Amino acid sequence: MAEDVVVLDTRLLPCQITSGYRAFEAGKRHVNRRLDICVLVFVLEGKLYFSEDGTSRELAAGQWYLERPGRLFEGDRAGPAVRFFFVHFTELEAVSGSAGFHLLDAGSYNTPPLGRIHLPLTGSFDSAIFIPLFNRLEQVRQTTPNHFLLLQSVFLELLSALADTVYPAVEPERQLAKQVMDFLSVHYPSDIRISDLADQFHFSADYLSRLMRRHSGVSPKAYLQQLRLRQAMDLLHHTDSPIEEIAAACGYRDPSTFFRAFKQATGESPARWRHSHRLLVPGLDQ
Repeated sequence: MAEDVVVLDTRLLPCQITSGYRAFEAGKRHVNRRLDICVLVFVLEGKLYFSEDGTSRELAAGQWYLERPGRLFEGDRAGPAVRFFFVHFTELEAVSGSAGFHLLDAGSYNTPPLGRIHLPLTGSFDSAIFIPLFNRLEQVRQTTPNHFLLLQSVFLELLSALADTVYPAVEPERQLAKQVMDFLSVHYPSDIRISDLADQFHFSADYLSRLMRRHSGVSPKAYLQQLRLRQAMDLLHHTDSPIEEIAAACGYRDPSTFFRAFKQATGESPARWRHSHRLLVPGLDQ
């Protein structure tokens, strides 16, 4: 009899498919292809000549390029000897907007938040930072049994390093946005106002609101609401506490405000949501 197993869905994040070092001798050109995945190319030595949907491009040593899915990639001319590292990975959504990580959806009790990493098509990279990551990917891929999760963790570290390289100027802002979100994550049960954030971080309320929207996709007020509602869902799901007590524990001083916010977010009253989502554990629903 086969043992029970749990299958974890990994599709919420881009996943590495294959990767490796590649070299072309002088006079050779890249093959023509059209893939339904993304490809990152990091040139280590020489120059790589190619075209994407008819637009000619060249990459010199220390430059990278993100090949988009569905585009015709052609080695349109031969060049000098070239050595590069490539990564094939599952598709990233094509988006436009400002730099950084963006919270798209706060999720629900059963659905985690989703996010975006914004990358341009090309840029420069520091080989001292990236070659060790390339080597780790190769080592894990070639030597580690059941290496999928470890491989993906190194790949995501590479993507994170790439985002940091592309957008170093936003790092202080991103750190401040993270500090604001961390503060809200700790103090959400309190009666927090935007003016409290201004006093805490010594920036104007308008600036902090713009900062949060830029780096999380939502205002401080909306982010606080998301935190409170997710905690309320957890308590409704796992405890038999009265709904009024849950509202107070999550920062809602007025139960009617909690009821309205919860129903607007979920389409159900807290009591109906609890009935349809709660776990069958001792002490509940008995």
